Amino acid sequence: MVSYLVHLPAEARPGSADGLDRMVLVKDRFHWLAFLVPLVWLLFNRLWLPFLVVLAATVAVAVADTLLSLPDQLTFALQALLGLGVGVFAAELKSRGLSRRGLPLAGVATGADEDEAARRFADRWLASPTDAAVPTGVAPAAPASGRGTYAAPAVLGLFPEAGRS
Repeated sequence: MVSYLVHLPAEARPGSADGLDRMVLVKDRFHWLAFLVPLVWLLFNRLWLPFLVVLAATVAVAVADTLLSLPDQLTFALQALLGLGVGVFAAELKSRGLSRRGLPLAGVATGADEDEAARRFADRWLASPTDAAVPTGVAPAAPASGRGTYAAPAVLGLFPEAGRS
């Protein structure tokens, strides 16, 4: 199973098919092409700010090599580490670029291939309620208790409760 980061238009709502036709899936893995030619990969994916950062780092390594007469192995290692960083974080960089272009991260999907992951995500997305007022993972607030009453908060863990043995 392969994991994909799923991006949908900002106006897409759970339970609605609006925006599913513009779904973009980004494979969450190491990108070999981004490792081998990081500057070209960043330009191809229109990631301008990361491109400028990597370009500046590449120029800094070249200037340091010229001024300090660094050993060739060290220069190669620094450039390889720079490429490795881009290859490892390529999916995250692409995901953030899509978010800045109006396609925020909507979730994560898994599947044997991209089509299966898209189908599984769409099924889950359409089965979601349309009026989800409380975000996932947030417990609704408890009603306020009357004055002078105290309700002990729930305790997580293996602690004994009062009155039980």
